[in-house]
Amino acid sequence: MLGVNPMLNLSGKDNDYIKLKRSDVFLEVGLGCDFYLPYFKLRPELKFMYSLTNSLDKNHAKNLRDRNMLMYTNSVNETRAKMIALTFYFE
Repeated sequence: MLGVNPMLNLSGKDNDYIKLKRSDVFLEVGLGCDFYLPYFKLRPELKFMYSLTNSLDKNHAKNLRDRNMLMYTNSVNETRAKMIALTFYFE
């Protein structure tokens, strides 16, 4: 499989050192196979995902209340996620 996958970040907090944007777009490359078993079909799939956009929220430094965190927040210029996912589908 090959495709583009939009995703939402649901785990961000306002008091983190580095805050990521709520949405991101990934390029996905994966492979899998089908196993037809007596009572169900099993489809394992291995996917490699690479972020196409910079997901760093640059406005986070302006909204920080704790100024001691500012040096850590300003030290990062760009974030791109890279993920490997192993998925099992049962039908």
